[in-house]
Amino acid sequence: AAKREPGRINIAIAGANGAITTAVFKAAAGVVLNNVPYKGSAPSEFAVVSGEVSVAMLSLPTVAPYAKSGKMKALGITTVRRTPLLPELPTMMEAGLPNFEFGNWHGLFAPAGTSPALVQTLYKEVARILAEPETRELVIARGSEIVASTPAEFKSTLAADIKRYRSIMAAAGLEQQ
Repeated sequence: AAKREPGRINIAIAGANGAITTAVFKAAAGVVLNNVPYKGSAPSEFAVVSGEVSVAMLSLPTVAPYAKSGKMKALGITTVRRTPLLPELPTMMEAGLPNFEFGNWHGLFAPAGTSPALVQTLYKEVARILAEPETRELVIARGSEIVASTPAEFKSTLAADIKRYRSIMAAAGLEQQ
């Protein structure tokens, strides 16, 4: 529909992350959508459920209950792999957007100059905690997955993501801080 009628469909934007996700989606799908900004996820969710907007890119854990109840239709998950939270939900790539991937991650940072030995100690302890069954269950129940990458792997991921998202933001005309 967005390709047939460019600029006719409204998409809810919940903050900077929503703006970036939407920019990635628009580029991958080759569509023009009208961004409608909202002050946070909750007003965006309400806008979709009430029909005020047609679509939104929202956090799966917060909208899964809407999808399960039929109040919202989940179209696809933005990560590379399906989620245990809604295993029937295809990835956006499976749904027909081969170049679309957008995932959030959480990382542990330490002040510049922290000794390598302390960084390794922190890494090993956090990796141990993340491997505990209770922790794994809690993270998976919230729609996430655990990737306990090494400090070097995380540094590489961070550098690649900064480069990727700067390029996306520039192409979308989004201001960079």
